[in-house]
Amino acid sequence: MARVALPLADPERSGSACSGWSCAASSVVLTLGLGIIVVWLPLGVVTIWLRLPHRRGWIRLAARQPMYAEPPLVLTGSPPTYGPSYPYPSLSPGSS
Repeated sequence: MARVALPLADPERSGSACSGWSCAASSVVLTLGLGIIVVWLPLGVVTIWLRLPHRRGWIRLAARQPMYAEPPLVLTGSPPTYGPSYPYPSLSPGSS
């Protein structure tokens, strides 16, 4: 079996696609660009979402409006029953 020597580098090409300052600058730009999209954008959206009720409360307070426009939810009626319910007598425990 004959061995074929593969060239490690193209002799007609001098250097690689990314060398020196261009490689460093592109990696910094890529890292900061992805960091803005992946980290800072969702963090800003969540911050606005969490601060919105606080801001709305202060706006209502400054306008001398009541804090809650509708009455609070009051639960009425009987509490739910817990445990198994057997709609069919033949499936209830103890029946044969």
